[in-house]
Amino acid sequence: MSKLALSYFFIFSIAFIPAQLKPEIIWPIDSPRVLTGNYGELRPNHFHAGLDFSTNGKVNLQVYAIEEGYVSRVRVSPVGYGKSIYITHRNGKTSLYGHLNAFSLKIDKIVKEEQIAKQNYEIDFYPKAFSVFVRKNEIIGLSGNTGGSSGPHLHFELRDEKSETPLNPLNYYHVHDEVAPSIESVGFYNLADTSSPSWIKAYPIHHKQLKTDTLVLNESILGFAFSGFDQFYKNGNHNNVYSAKLYLDDTLIYSHQFNHIDFSDHRFLNEFSEQIAGHKYQRCFLPTVYPTDFCNEGFNKGRIVLRDHHAHQLKLLLNDESGNATQLFVYVKSRIIHAYVNELPRTEGFVNCNKNTQIRLNRIFLSVPPRSFYYSTNLRVLDQLEHLHQFQLQPSMANLASAITIGFLPPENLKASISNLVLKGSHGTYTPVVRGDSVFYAIKSLGDFKVLADLEAPTVKAHFSNHHFVHADTKVLSFSIHDNLSGIGKYNLFINDQWVIAEYDAKSDLLTYFFDEQSPSGELNLRLELSDKVGNKLVSEYQLKR
Repeated sequence: MSKLALSYFFIFSIAFIPAQLKPEIIWPIDSPRVLTGNYGELRPNHFHAGLDFSTNGKVNLQVYAIEEGYVSRVRVSPVGYGKSIYITHRNGKTSLYGHLNAFSLKIDKIVKEEQIAKQNYEIDFYPKAFSVFVRKNEIIGLSGNTGGSSGPHLHFELRDEKSETPLNPLNYYHVHDEVAPSIESVGFYNLADTSSPSWIKAYPIHHKQLKTDTLVLNESILGFAFSGFDQFYKNGNHNNVYSAKLYLDDTLIYSHQFNHIDFSDHRFLNEFSEQIAGHKYQRCFLPTVYPTDFCNEGFNKGRIVLRDHHAHQLKLLLNDESGNATQLFVYVKSRIIHAYVNELPRTEGFVNCNKNTQIRLNRIFLSVPPRSFYYSTNLRVLDQLEHLHQFQLQPSMANLASAITIGFLPPENLKASISNLVLKGSHGTYTPVVRGDSVFYAIKSLGDFKVLADLEAPTVKAHFSNHHFVHADTKVLSFSIHDNLSGIGKYNLFINDQWVIAEYDAKSDLLTYFFDEQSPSGELNLRLELSDKVGNKLVSEYQLKR
C-alpha cells in the first residue's frame, strides 16, 4: 500500500467499559438521571465547576445531602448560585447545591436569623462546625431557578474541603455512558509570533473524514485546535470533552484533563478556547502563563514546528470519564519553512507577564500583578479622555487571567462628580475607587472605555396599587427595580418601620416580599430604600391595608 493511501485522514471511536467501578454516592435530586451540563464545560468567562441536573423545567424538587456532614456555608445572592448550601463531609470533600428555591426548615431558620441580624437579603456566612448536622439522603432544600440560572435546574459541585477547588464529580459518580466524544472541525493557528497566535484556517469534518488526504499549509510553526463535544447518550445534550491529548509523530506534545480547576484559573477559558464561524475551538497549545492543574506542558507547549517539507502525522485522542475514546489522525506538511518572528522592540508599555508592572501611558496609570496576562505584551493607549471622555487600551484582543488596576485624573468637566464616575468598557461596567484627585478601576478586559457620570438614582415600579386593600390570601408584593448605569447596590424594604426580608432576583430585576404568619395586618406603611453602586438613592413609600 502506498504512503499516500496510508496518509488519508481518518477518525474512529472506541467504547470502553470503565476499568473500575467508581464509588457511588447518592443522586442529589429526584429527577431522571439527565445531566444538562458537565464539569469543565465552556461557559462565558469561566469553566463550569460542577454538574447541572435536569429538573424537566420544574422547580421545588426535593434536594438531598449526598453524604452525612454539617452545613459549613450558606450563601444567598441575586446572582451566581442564588440560594446555595455547602455541606462538609468526613471524607475531606464539600458538596454544593446551587440555584435552590428554598431551604429545609432548620436551614431556613438560621438563614433568616442571619438576614435579620445583618438587615440584608444577601448573606454569605459560615455556621459553626457541626452546629447544623445533616444525614445522608436528608432533604436540605428544594430545587429552583435563583441567581444567575438560565432555567430551573440543580447545580451541584464537589470541592476539596481545604483548598475549595472544585473537583470533577464524575470521578465519584458512575454514569452509564457508551457514547464516544465527537469532533466537528479542526483548525490551525500560526504561532511564528510567539505572543500572538493568528488563526489560519478551519477544516470541517463530514461523515468522520476530511475531503483531502494531507493538509498543506504555507506556515510551518503551527498550533492545532478542535471543535467537538461529548454526550452521555445518543442525541443527548452536547457537553464538553473530558480530556484531550495531541501527538506529533507519536510524541505527546500537549494534553489536558478536567479533574480539578481552581477558581483562579477560570478566566483561562478565554485563552483556551475561541469562537470562530459558529464553532468553539479548543486550543491544543499553551501560552506563557497557563494553569498547571489541568494542562500538561508536553513538548514545546504543543507547538508544531515543521522543519522540512514532508508530511507529519498528528493524532488527537479524546476521552470521556467513562473511558469512551475517539482518535483522529491527520497528516500535515508545509510549503514554506519559516523561522520565529523576531521579538518586537519593547515599548514603554511593555508588560512581562511573570512580573509585577507599574507603568504610565499618557495620563493612564496601570498596575499589573504578575500572571495577569497570558503572554508578555506591549500595551498601548489611545487617549481621548479630556475631550471625549474615552480611551482605548490595546491590544484589545489580549485576554486577562485576573484583574488589573487602571487609574487617571478625571477630565476637568467631570471632577465635580468624581465619586460617581463609572467606567463603561466593552465587556463590563466598573465603579470607582477614589484616591485623592484620581479614580481607579479594577478591569478584567482591554478594549474601548468611556467615562460616564452616574447621577441618576434607581427607578422602581410597584406591581400593586398604592392606597389599596390587600386581601388576606395575597402571597406576595413585588417591585421591578432598575438602574441605568452602575447597577443596583442596596435595597431595603420596611413595613411599619420594621425591616423585612425582600428577595431580589437580578436577572428579572424583581424584588419580592412574601407574606407569612409573621407578616402584620391592618394599616401597612411600606418604605422601599434603593441605592445604586455609586450611592444615588431613591426612597418610595406606599400605604396599604391588609
